[in-house]
Amino acid sequence: MTRHTTIAALLAGLMALTAPVGARASSLLENGGFESITGWSSGDLVYIGGCTNLLMGCAPDTSPGETFVGFLARLGTVNTAQSTTQTVAGVGPGLYEFGVWVSLVIDEFDNNAGDLSQAQVSLLAQTSGATATDGAQPNDLTFQTGIDLGLTLQFTDWFLLSGVLDLTQTESVIFNINLQADPRTEGANTLRLLFDNAYLRKVEVEDPTAPIPLPAAGWLLLGALGALTALRRRRG
Repeated sequence: MTRHTTIAALLAGLMALTAPVGARASSLLENGGFESITGWSSGDLVYIGGCTNLLMGCAPDTSPGETFVGFLARLGTVNTAQSTTQTVAGVGPGLYEFGVWVSLVIDEFDNNAGDLSQAQVSLLAQTSGATATDGAQPNDLTFQTGIDLGLTLQFTDWFLLSGVLDLTQTESVIFNINLQADPRTEGANTLRLLFDNAYLRKVEVEDPTAPIPLPAAGWLLLGALGALTALRRRRG
């Protein structure tokens, strides 16, 4: 290895040590992992354990030891909307991201989830001055066979519903997971919604003009670089 190569490698290491690292803020939601339903409106919501036994597995971002997921169901001819809500006070100002991982389960492939142009499954974050939403149309998703909850069902992989709220002042945020009503009146209409790892957190935006502190390891590397330069001069 030449002296020039050694110096270049040291410089690359110095740049890696001093590069800014983005931080992810903690979620403001209570029980976003649904190990308990405390904090959530519980009229329609239940939570079930054993996600490790489901063929789609546990949702992304599941912490070790967590096995419960939230569950809403629109079963048989009961086509009314099902939802759960959590209100978080004292949020803002600033940019906030929100989301939840969901999986849909139906009895059979023949459009049993309904055939609607609207999004049947939606996530809403709302304040007095801002609203953001995301949704999914079940018939646009790919279902697989094999999940067993006492009978053979079709399911989707976990997918993320998410959005961003830009708050100009401190407000309360309504976080709502919703399984919409189906206006059809004929036939069975079974749709189950599993969800997990919901979050509402502030987006940490770094100031590009702010000075980047040099870590202690960076100072050590800088010292070593200086020593190497001095040695090269002495040999020259």
